[in-house]
Amino acid sequence: MAAQYAMSNVTLMESLLGRPQEALEDARVAIARLHALGDDGAASHLYYSELIALLMLDRIDEALVAGRNAYRRLLHEGDECRTLLPMALVNALQGRLDVAARVVGFNDAIRARIGENVSVDAPLLVGRLDPLLAAGLPIAERARLAAEGAALREEEAFRLAFGDTA
Repeated sequence: MAAQYAMSNVTLMESLLGRPQEALEDARVAIARLHALGDDGAASHLYYSELIALLMLDRIDEALVAGRNAYRRLLHEGDECRTLLPMALVNALQGRLDVAARVVGFNDAIRARIGENVSVDAPLLVGRLDPLLAAGLPIAERARLAAEGAALREEEAFRLAFGDTA
């Protein structure tokens, strides 16, 4: 079982190395194995890796499903905030730039509040997200929306990020 848990690191690195299809396939195999072992709840980071791979493959609807699966499981670990940045990207890719900017604002605020370092996959996500936000929102509007997001309560931020279905 430990080998399946470790696959979350492998699959995330595969995406970071530009191999999202391999990451997706490996994550799904490990998730299926954990499910077969009756330990699907431990697949939280594998669902997160699946989310990242799907985003890199521009399979947005599937990424939303993987994000919800990751969130539900990461919530039990207290690690649910890692889904915020990918979900901001999902929203931006779906044309909801205002939502994406608010979620980014909340993400930035919570990271600053708890003193958490930026995750290893943040540059990959931000590299796609920032140009979308910059092209679609004037800088003042983006700052206003980020400030609104920073003021959200956690429950509100996740409802916004997941479209009220987290």
